[in-house]
Amino acid sequence: MNKTKTYSGKRTIPIPYFLCPYIVEQMKIANKQINNDEKLLFKTNNSNYCGRSTINNELKRIFKQEFNITDISSHSLRHTFGTRCIESGMAPVVVQRLMGHKDIAVTLNTYTSVLEQFKEREFDKVNPYYLNENLIGNNFLYDVNNIKAFER
Repeated sequence: MNKTKTYSGKRTIPIPYFLCPYIVEQMKIANKQINNDEKLLFKTNNSNYCGRSTINNELKRIFKQEFNITDISSHSLRHTFGTRCIESGMAPVVVQRLMGHKDIAVTLNTYTSVLEQFKEREFDKVNPYYLNENLIGNNFLYDVNNIKAFER
């Protein structure tokens, strides 16, 4: 695979630990396959790279069989991965790089609803900062009338 869709198409992507046993198992299967000189992890019966439709058809088969989920694709798994990264508290710029988005705006626009869900939780992190850094006191001027809490 020499040509990629974007400038960041070729990159190293870390794999979550829980997937490692499945990948090791697939590596064992791939190593036993004949006509796999390129050491492909997944290949078609005639030794070719798997195309998107082949991968999506296999995902649909597995997810229907194992989880009774019928609406699945490699793109939906990619989006789920990005969502879980944001939900775990990963910095959006790191998610941007992992997802291969050239512009941070793509990441932010794609996962805005997820980011909104964590706004209050993230804001709570600033309170200890003010206390620990002694920012509250004689030198900290504020107008109580202008303090607003998050709407609940």
